[in-house]
Amino acid sequence: MASKNTTSPNGRQNVQRSNRDSARWIAGLLLLFVGLFSAAAVFFSFFSWAPDQSVLQKSVEDRELIGAEIENLCGVAGARLGMLLVDRSFGLFGILIPVMLVLIGIRIIRQRPLLVNHSILSLFFIMILGSLTLGFAFADRWSICCSTGWGGAFGIEVSTLLRTHIGAVGTLILLLGGWILTGVFINRNFINKVNEVGNVMADKGEKIVEIVKHKVVVPLGRVPGEDGAITEEAPEPAPKAAEPAAPAAPAAPAAVVPEPPVQKAAPIHVERPAESVAAAKATLRDEDDDPFIELTPDGKPVGEVVPEETEPQEPAGDEEFTEVDLSHPEGRVVMGRGGLIELERPAFRPAAPAAPVSDGPFTEIIVGDEPEEPVEMRAEIPVEVTAETPAEVLPAPEPQGEGVVVTVESNEAKLVDEKAIPTESYDPLKDLVNYHKPPVTLLEDYVSDSEVSDEEIFENKTKIEETLKYFGIPIQRIKATVGPTVTLYEIVQAQGVKIAKIQGLQNDIAQSLKAESGIRIIAPIPGKGTIGIEVPNRNKQIVSMYSAVRSLRFQESKAELPVVIGRTIQNENFVFDLAKMPHLLVAGATGQGKSVGLNAIITSLLYRKHPAQLKFVMIDPKMVEFSLYSKVERHFLAKMESEDEAIVTDPRKAVYTLNALCTEMDNRLELCKKAGARNISEYNEKFTSRRLNPLNGHRFMPYIVVVIDEFADLIMTAKEVETPVTRLAQKARAIGIHLIIATQRPSVDVITGKIKANFPARVAFRVMQMIDSRTILDRPGADQLIGRGDMLISKDGELTRIQCALVETKEVERIVDYISKQQGYTAAYALPDYTPDNGEGQQMGSEEASSAPLKYDSLFSEIARSAVQDGSISTSMIQRNYEVGFNRAGRIMMQLERAGIVGRQQGAKPRDILYHDLPSLEAKLQELGVF
Repeated sequence: MASKNTTSPNGRQNVQRSNRDSARWIAGLLLLFVGLFSAAAVFFSFFSWAPDQSVLQKSVEDRELIGAEIENLCGVAGARLGMLLVDRSFGLFGILIPVMLVLIGIRIIRQRPLLVNHSILSLFFIMILGSLTLGFAFADRWSICCSTGWGGAFGIEVSTLLRTHIGAVGTLILLLGGWILTGVFINRNFINKVNEVGNVMADKGEKIVEIVKHKVVVPLGRVPGEDGAITEEAPEPAPKAAEPAAPAAPAAPAAVVPEPPVQKAAPIHVERPAESVAAAKATLRDEDDDPFIELTPDGKPVGEVVPEETEPQEPAGDEEFTEVDLSHPEGRVVMGRGGLIELERPAFRPAAPAAPVSDGPFTEIIVGDEPEEPVEMRAEIPVEVTAETPAEVLPAPEPQGEGVVVTVESNEAKLVDEKAIPTESYDPLKDLVNYHKPPVTLLEDYVSDSEVSDEEIFENKTKIEETLKYFGIPIQRIKATVGPTVTLYEIVQAQGVKIAKIQGLQNDIAQSLKAESGIRIIAPIPGKGTIGIEVPNRNKQIVSMYSAVRSLRFQESKAELPVVIGRTIQNENFVFDLAKMPHLLVAGATGQGKSVGLNAIITSLLYRKHPAQLKFVMIDPKMVEFSLYSKVERHFLAKMESEDEAIVTDPRKAVYTLNALCTEMDNRLELCKKAGARNISEYNEKFTSRRLNPLNGHRFMPYIVVVIDEFADLIMTAKEVETPVTRLAQKARAIGIHLIIATQRPSVDVITGKIKANFPARVAFRVMQMIDSRTILDRPGADQLIGRGDMLISKDGELTRIQCALVETKEVERIVDYISKQQGYTAAYALPDYTPDNGEGQQMGSEEASSAPLKYDSLFSEIARSAVQDGSISTSMIQRNYEVGFNRAGRIMMQLERAGIVGRQQGAKPRDILYHDLPSLEAKLQELGVF
């Protein structure tokens, strides 16, 4: 219905508004008020986000119990709106969304078209680019206005995605281009302003260069006078064949210019005051253009010129030379920058010889008695003096009886500038400077819709109260803490009630609650005066590795080997330092989450450590659990040099690998002993600060984490594996080697007393019997878990219940693929080869174990000749070239070493060949009786 215009009796025109206009006004006002409220909520959330979000994470009952209140002046809705627009969206620039709502409301009220206008589009582009820029620059660090970071969740995630695909430089170029295009869109004159600013900066730069050029650099041919003025000097003469007296270059070794026979005539020379001469000579000394200085007998420079006649200087020929009379008996001619300069010669010399004065690379020393007359110069054939003229060709003055002029050359040692000497510490990460840690977006975010309802908590609380009251146990209060899989009910009994009485009612309480897997009573809870009853939730939540890795506690952890493994009952991420444990025992029944727990530990370390800082040794008798990690062999894995595969699947080779780790441990302990360090942290700190010499065998030592998936199968196949495991557990923690052992059979013949004594940290998944729980944890509790990642971890004497984080195979594949596509080392981290003795080889059941110890192998002589010819030998080369097994190749290498043909193994270095020609080797083989 259109509006109508009517005329009132007084002549005024009235406009009748239609329903459409009213609806437009209502919509515009609503948008305006909603935008103002949103802007206020976002603004107040900048100052109260931390307490508000901690309150929002609690249930309504918990808020009433602890009396927590929202600090945002816009209430709960304002706090949630601020968290949505700032934390989960665009960070600081999230406040532009309410501003755009206000502008749209004003446009609707003012009857403007509803098309998105220039201002709103400009704000939208600024919001997107601003969030991306802050997310790229700061990520989730230094945030004081929101929990995720300056750029919000959108800026952080999109910038991380851009870094992954186009790198940091590409992202920076993209952002710069986006800002420039946005500036052009906002203001069409933006390009002109950029050009004007560039021109102004270029002009100022040219002016600065000209000022420096005129005021700092002294032009050639000008010397500053005493009053600061610039005095022109005669130009440097160029050598010509017609005038041999002119020097070729001022930088050539100076020689005494011979006095040519010329007729007596009035000299024509340039008149120079004494001050100008002294200033000119000072300038020459600074620039090292003229190394000779004329000295008086008392060692002082001659600073005065006594002219006989002063005539204006006339150019001769092409105005490059100055005519000077050299026949004056009382003067001396020296070479200056502008040509020949006549100086006054004194009529006598003192008896004491003058001290040598050196202003350049040559020093002139006067040797002899008192001469009554100055030394005469003899006229010789003029020689053109150049920089390449040898000393024999230069004309020398005739020696006189009264004294000899000796020229001494003194070379000064060249020094390096103090600032040019490198003082920075050694950085092992520069070996792979372009390595990027995997982004968190490679993990899945498992969001569970099912949560513990208030009705379920109230129902369980009522049943616990009724059961205890029925057995005569009054309760003062109950507090519920909801976790991902179980809920902890903390009760405080009345005075005089024994704890043992409540513990005896465990089965009765489980019956009344109708729990699936029973309940677990903690009496009392350590550090609290309450009794805990853990009740499984009806709907279990999934703890994703995505949320665990993104947690603030894990990202800000200062641990050497930080590991986040899951969430506690308090719904907090559990982070521990593997370097302080120092070894970990993982046990549980089949299918209860051990392999997932191991993958969670490995994934945590891959997300926090650089390949130069951490190496894994993976032993997988089941052959399928760790096969995915073979792609990161050149980044994170360690193996013996003689091995072809980094993932050890043969139990027999696992014994050799563990013994090789014992050799590595001994080598590291020896290096720490030489360096005077007690542990790996002190040693690496000394090495990176360049206080240890690599020529003495010192090197940067990464952490080594040994992961054994099925220890029970390993110890059944090779019983001698317990010895190297025990040695590593006892001594290896100080030098950065840590063990993680997992087994699905927690019996006393697998987890022996030696193992338990050296593994104080233990993880227990669900087991079927209480005796297995006592074997793992030395206490019951693991038999009351509900499975599917529910576990108990014993650390520092405390027992904590945790829901393990879920990381699936496809997530591990994405992580290892991302790492394997980056630049890596040329090979895996080399462990020293371990060669077993013959006795050990017989116990391991090798095919050549029956050979006598003193009998050399049939391939011994052939391999020895090949080693001398090629100049190198290793166990893996013997395996590949002669198609023999690992044990036989190791025995042949040991025989070569005992025969003195090859040297001893020194870590990862190749063995030394002690024979360098075949005749001497043949003599040695005949001596040994091997042909």
